[in-house]
Formats: sequence, structure tokens, C-alpha cells
Amino acid sequence: MEKNKLIIYAEDVKSLRDMAGDFFKELLPDYDIELYEDGTSLDGRLEKDVKNVGIVLTDNEMPGINGNEIIKRYSRKEGFENIPFILIYAGAEDIGEEALRNGASAYFIKPVSYVDIAKVVERILGGSKK
Repeated sequence: MEKNKLIIYAEDVKSLRDMAGDFFKELLPDYDIELYEDGTSLDGRLEKDVKNVGIVLTDNEMPGINGNEIIKRYSRKEGFENIPFILIYAGAEDIGEEALRNGASAYFIKPVSYVDIAKVVERILGGSKK
């Protein structure tokens, strides 16, 4: 796999995770997609080799570590300098603002259009982290 061609997405609601995976495969065909069902599995994946990871998309409220904590833990960690994080969640605007303070490149409040997310992912991956 080509460097930075992997999109990681964590969402605990199976129907949303499956739908997002299908949309991203269609809308972002040049990228591989890895789907995770909770914060613990996402955390474990990020502890492994991330050299091919282009971007991390994560829900906030999910079993295990939440998305904002993932962003806080990894966005400024050595080896993650060029990996952008996007929070996709249901809730108040201040959760997204916290994600930005924690190092996220962007956030989306559910319900959200996967087309809009794909456009932002393409823009970010075509440019730089911020």
C-alpha cells in the first residue's frame, strides 16, 4: 500500500460504521479503509505501525477510550505529526471545539453527509495536516 493511503475510521454503531465504510470506498476509491468498533480497538491499532495511515476519523462516545481522548493522546505524539484527526460525533458544538484544541484538523456533528466528509478528507490528504 502506498504511503498515506489508509483511512482509519472508528464508530461503535455497526450500521453507521458499515454505511460509512461503503461510502468511503465509493467516494474515496484511491484509499484503503480500516474500520474499528470502539475506542479500545482504535487505540490498539494506533499503537502499531502507522506509516501508511493518511487520516484518522473517529466517533467521540464509544466503548473504551473516547474520540477526544484518542485525538489528545495521538495528534501531537511523535510519529503522528503528519496524520490528521477528524472527530465525527453527535452532541454539543463544544465537544468539537475541544477536539480542535486537542489537535483535530476538523470535526463534524451528526447527522452528517459522508460526501462532505469525503471532500474534507480529500482536501486534507491533498494538502497538509492543518
